[in-house]
Parts: sequence; C-alpha cells; structure tokens
Amino acid sequence: MLEDGIYFNLSDSEYHDDFALGSTNLKTLINVPEDYWFEKFKENRVETSALIYGKQIHKCVLEGCEAFKDTYAPYIGNLTTKAGKEAFEVIKNTGKIPVKEDDFNKILEVDAQIKQNPSIDRIFKNGIAEVSVIWSDEQCGLRFKARFDYLRKNAIIDLKTLSNPNNKTMNKAARDAIASYNYLISAAHYINGRKQMKKLYQAGKIFGSHNDELLNNIVDTDYFGFIFVFWKKTLAPIAHALQLSPQNEVFSIANSQIMDAIDNYKDFYSEFGLSADKEWRRDTAIEELSFGDLPAWYKYENKDISYA
Repeated sequence: MLEDGIYFNLSDSEYHDDFALGSTNLKTLINVPEDYWFEKFKENRVETSALIYGKQIHKCVLEGCEAFKDTYAPYIGNLTTKAGKEAFEVIKNTGKIPVKEDDFNKILEVDAQIKQNPSIDRIFKNGIAEVSVIWSDEQCGLRFKARFDYLRKNAIIDLKTLSNPNNKTMNKAARDAIASYNYLISAAHYINGRKQMKKLYQAGKIFGSHNDELLNNIVDTDYFGFIFVFWKKTLAPIAHALQLSPQNEVFSIANSQIMDAIDNYKDFYSEFGLSADKEWRRDTAIEELSFGDLPAWYKYENKDISYA
C-alpha cells in the first residue's frame, strides 16, 4: 500500500498493484462489482503489444520526441533472423528499449501529426507528464488513486486513441467514445484527485524527481478543467480535443455515478471482505423477460407487433 502523496516516475506495476480505487475500478464497480474482485485476484495484467505501443505514443506526445528517443531506439530486421537479433541486442546494451523501425518512425509521425494543430500543440507545453496521486478520503473512509497523462496550471489533459471503424466525423466519434466508455467517470475522478494535490504538496508528500517550480505552479490554482485529446489510430492520425470547464454539468452526473460505485464497494466489502480467499459473488433469482425490458431499438423495430 503506497503512502498518500504525489508520485513521479511511479512504475506501472507499483501503481496498479495498490488497492486504492482508480477510475477503471470505479467504472467496474458501478454495474458489476464482482468483476472488481476478479480483476484484483484472478486476472493477470498482461502487457499486450497494443498497450506497449500506447505507452510509447504517450512517451513521445506527452514528454516530447527527445525524451522518447532517449528511452527507445529503432532496430532494423526481424527477430527471427540472426541479424535482427543482433541489432536488438546492440540497442539493449546501450540501455535503451528496442522498437521496430517501422513502429519507431510511425510514433514520430503520429506525434508530428497530432501537434500540427496549434491548439493541441500548445496544451502539451509548460506542464508535467505522467503524475500519479494517492489520497485518502476521510468522509467515505476509502483510498483513491489517479494517474494523469499531463498536468497544466489550468487543465488536466487525457490522451485517448480512437479507432473510428464506422468513418464518423472526429467530432462525433470523440463524443460517442466518451459516452460508450464512460470516460466522464475518469474526468470527474481526476478532477477530484487533482483537488487533493495542494494539501499533499503543502504536507511535503512528494515522491520522485520532479520540477518543483512547475509543480508549485500547478498546485497553486484551484481553478482547472479537463481536456480530452483523441487521436485516430487508423489511417490519418488526426487529433480532436474536447474540453470540460470546471462548471460543466456532466461532472455532477459523473460524481453521482462515482458515489454509486463507492456504495457498491462498501456493500460488497461489508459482506465479503477483500481477500483472494472469498470471492465476491451473489446469487440472483430467475426473472421473467418482458418486451418492455428490451432495448429501445428492438422495441422500435417491432413496435407494430402486438404483445401482452
């Protein structure tokens, strides 16, 4: 269990292994609390190639091309060949992480394409990337965590990928993604987490090397909003940004859902505890299905059929 505080350069494993509730946990707890237990005790977190590629994109876009090149280097060839394996090992021996040359160049291209939009390029400057916060909420008695992609004085920036298989406009595709994946829970949770930073900073609860001047500038304000930056991962890697001002009505909706998640957590915790030995599982009765229970689109398509 990590100490409450502001963390820099916290590893993925350290962050994910802590049992403080993150935004993904809260989304799970809203509808299927049993899945929260399963994810904690049964499912191994595996770094897929898509997840690794996403981390590399984040490194380049959020921290800059030079930071990306300082960490990663391209290798030419295939790992099934002797030449490819040798090129891979040469890079590893330099202390950098080898990346396929095509992927390396693609990441640099994506970064350049995203930042061709001056409005988006501007928001990835004069801030800090990859900041984690752990805090305890005395009112509800639970611990929470958040990992911000990028922090500026007046905004939290979250970088999201978008596949857009149905060829929607970026404007619509971004809004649909927010609704489909309930990203507003993340936005509200991150806002709540950032509100804890000033108190943690003043208490000296800061861990890891950082730029204190930038951090002080960030925690010194109580007025900040949230910005989603979506980039399309297929074909043209164009970007689109949507912002939520501090007074946006969606925060009240999202915070209401977060309270539902907290209530569900407490309810299941009081009944089952939280250990690998006792699964979160409740039996449910067999229910009768009625036409009115079915999705709106199904009812509309069958509106002319009489039913009891």
